[in-house]
This record gives sequence, structure tokens and C-alpha cells, in this order.
Amino acid sequence: MDKGGCKENSVCSINSREKSLTKSLSKAENIHKAHVERIQHNKEMKMQQQIDRERKLVEKWQENLAESKKSRRLFKQLAHDEAANRRELMKLKEDYRRQKLLEKIETHDKRSQSFNVQKEGVNRLRQEMRKNAAYSKYQAKQLLEKVKRKPYTCLLYTSPSPRDLSTSRMPSSACKKKKKKKK
Repeated sequence: MDKGGCKENSVCSINSREKSLTKSLSKAENIHKAHVERIQHNKEMKMQQQIDRERKLVEKWQENLAESKKSRRLFKQLAHDEAANRRELMKLKEDYRRQKLLEKIETHDKRSQSFNVQKEGVNRLRQEMRKNAAYSKYQAKQLLEKVKRKPYTCLLYTSPSPRDLSTSRMPSSACKKKKKKKK
């Protein structure tokens, strides 16, 4: 009764069972080992993905920080430029005000000079009038005396008529007294 070299059935069956169990156990260990390796690999992959995501986030944060620094520098530069522009504008406004004030002063000076010239002219005329007042009074008296000597003479239309040199061209109402005197 020797089956495959075993003396007893029970020992052979135990050995075969032991071999099958060992094979099953080694398969299970291999499966477990593969499962653990897969889990470990998945963990490593997840960790690597997390590290990559964090690395990308850090890179984006650094880019944003660099852009933020650039923005701050640009903002500071713009603020500085705006302040400089304001100062320049204030300076230009002040220069414009000064120029307008100087123009007003110059026009006022010109006006006052022309006023002074006019005033001097008026003063000279007054002085001449005062100097010539006596002569004017004398001339006025002489004219009055001449008019008194010829009381009815008419100075209107005294030129002779081109048709008749003996008659004058004065209107009839202007010299009525003269005609009456002649008659």
C-alpha cells in the first residue's frame, strides 16, 4: 500500500496538506505582499501628487508674490510720479498766476504812465490858458467892440451872389433889420 512513497495515508495526507497549505500560504503572502506593495505604491503616488500640487501652489504663490512686488513697485512709482506731476502742476499754476499778475502790473503801469502823460498835458494846457487868459480877454473885448460898432450886420451868407455882385445871398429872415435900416 505504498502510494507515492508514503507508508501511511494519514502522514501523506498531512504532508500534502502541508504542502498545499504552504503553497496557499506563499500565494497568500505573495498576494498580501503585492497588495501591500500596491497600497504602498498608491500611497507614494498620492504623496507624490500631493507634493507636486503643493510645489505648484508654492510656485504660484511665489509668482503671485513676485507680481505683487512688481505691482507694489509700480504703484509706488505711479504714486511718486503722480506726486511729481502734482508738484509740477502747482508750479505751473503759480507761474501762470505770477505771469498774469506781472501783466496786470505792466498794464497798470502803462495806464498810469498814459494817465500821467495826459495829466501833464492838461497841466500844460492849464498853464498856457492862464498865460493867455489876459490876451484872450483882450481879444474878446476887441471883438465885442467891433460887434457893437456894427450892430445889425449879419455874418450869415455874406458871400456875393454869382449872378449879381451887388446883392448878397442871405435869407430874408436873417437880415430884416439891415434892410429896414437901408430904407
